[in-house]
Amino acid sequence: MGIDTLSQQRLANPMNTNETTENFWQVWNSFTWPEPVPASYRCYYHDDGTVDFYTMEHLPGNYIEVEQQVYVLAPMPARVIDGQLTIIKPKTTVQKSKPTTGTGTQCHPRDVSVVVDTNGTYWNYQTNEIN
Repeated sequence: MGIDTLSQQRLANPMNTNETTENFWQVWNSFTWPEPVPASYRCYYHDDGTVDFYTMEHLPGNYIEVEQQVYVLAPMPARVIDGQLTIIKPKTTVQKSKPTTGTGTQCHPRDVSVVVDTNGTYWNYQTNEIN
């Protein structure tokens, strides 16, 4: 009986079993499955309330239980306040160049894109936060 004949027999009768298959099903049917452990999503944080990391592991340190959706998003701009995770909305920052006296980059008085060494206007970046 050649290899091709064996392959044809297996295709024709897929229920044809051998000792390995029987052993597999015997172990499968006698195995006692452990009870599934409910997932625990944790947010670890520092003493000042800043978020350190999110994990499903049990590690030493301060943590709170969070929902799966929060765990998936893993928001870092957040704080733990009184045992609750509070998401901090990011602030919009606007940065613009403003003329200053004596410090900053010295530019041509009529063209801010030209940097000069003498007789120019000093410019600095000013950052403003908008809520």
